[in-house]
Amino acid sequence: MKTIDRITGWGWDCALLLVLLGAGLTAQAQVPTWQMAAALDIVGPANVQATAYDAAGNVYVVGQFFGTVRFDSVTLTSTARNTDMFVAKWNPANGTFWWVQQAGGVESAYATSLAVSGTSVYVAGSFATPTMQLGNLTLTNAGVSDSYVAKLTDAGSTAAFEWALGVGSSANDNLGGLAVRGTGVYVAGDFSGPTATLGSRTLGNGGLGAELFVARLEDAGTSASVTWAERAGGVSADYLYCLTLHDNTALVGGFVTPLAAFGSVAVVAPLGATVPFLATLTDPLLTPARAGGLPLAFSLSPNPARAATTVHLPALPGASHATLTLLDALGRPVRCQQLALLAAGSTAQVLLAGLAPGLYQLRVVAGAYRASRAVVVE
Repeated sequence: MKTIDRITGWGWDCALLLVLLGAGLTAQAQVPTWQMAAALDIVGPANVQATAYDAAGNVYVVGQFFGTVRFDSVTLTSTARNTDMFVAKWNPANGTFWWVQQAGGVESAYATSLAVSGTSVYVAGSFATPTMQLGNLTLTNAGVSDSYVAKLTDAGSTAAFEWALGVGSSANDNLGGLAVRGTGVYVAGDFSGPTATLGSRTLGNGGLGAELFVARLEDAGTSASVTWAERAGGVSADYLYCLTLHDNTALVGGFVTPLAAFGSVAVVAPLGATVPFLATLTDPLLTPARAGGLPLAFSLSPNPARAATTVHLPALPGASHATLTLLDALGRPVRCQQLALLAAGSTAQVLLAGLAPGLYQLRVVAGAYRASRAVVVE
C-alpha cells in the first residue's frame, strides 16, 4: 500500500526567502562554465519544452511546432490549426537529429514532459483535439483538454510509438510530472471534471475546482496498465506541476487551496489562500535506482590509433544494439554511432580522422551493459 508521508505548505514570504538564500549560496560557490551552446537545425516556428539525456550522451527533446517545419533533412507539417507536438533524438557530436516523430490532430497537441530509460522514451503532455494520432495509435479526448503519456522505442536511427494512455475528464486536465524507474512509469497532474479516467481506473473530484492525482503505470513493452492511482486536494482549485523520484518515494509539488487533504495528512494553513506545497508519497513497488550497470568487457585495436580503431564486443544477452560515444578530455561527445548487435559478438570501426591528438574515452552502452575505455589518438 502507498502512503502519503508528509505535506509542506509554503507562504509566499517563505518561498521568497528560500530564493534569496539560494542566491546567496550560489554567489559563494565556484562559478560554472558553459561548455556548449548550439542552435538546433530547426527551420520554422517550433520550441523545446523538455530535454533528457540517455546513458550514451544522446539528447532527447520534446516540444511543439506549427505549420511546415524542417528538422535537418526531415520536414514535418502540422495537422492542427494550431500546433502539433514533436519528440526527437539529437546527436551532440555533430549537431544533427537521429530521428524526429510528431503527433497531433485537427486542434492543438502539446508535449511538456520527457523521461528516458535505456531505449524507452516516455513523453507526456496534453491535447485539445477530438482525437490525437501518435503513429498508429489513436487517443480520444473525453473533454476540453485531456492529458496523455506515451512510449516510443528508440531503435538508433529510427523510433516508433509503442503505446499511449489518455488521462481525461469532461473539463480541462493537466499532466505536470513524469518519471520512470525500471518498468514503473509515474505520472502526476490535475483534472477539473467530476471524474477522471486513467486506463481502467476512475478518480472522483471531491472539490469545486481542479483535483490532484498521482499514478503508477506498468510498462509491459507494447502496452501499459495502471498499477495504482491516488487523488488529493481540497474544496477549491489545486494544481500539480512536478514529480521527482528518490529511493522509494515520489515527491510532488504545485499549488493548493487549504484545507487540502493528502490521504490522512493535510495542508491546513494558511486558510483561504492558494499556497505552494510539497508532498511525498511512499510506494513499496518503487525500488531504489541501481547505480552503474552490468559490467561490459570490450577491446580496442589498434590503440593508440590514428585514422580509426575497431571495437570488439562480446555477446550481450538481452541487448539489441549498442551506442558508441567518443568523449574528449573535457567529457564532450565528439563521435557517436549506433551498432546493431549480433548474437555471437559484434565489431565496429570508430573513425578518428580529424581529431586532435590526445586522450579520449570510448563509452559503450548496450541495454543494461555499460563500460568505458581510454583511447589514445596519435
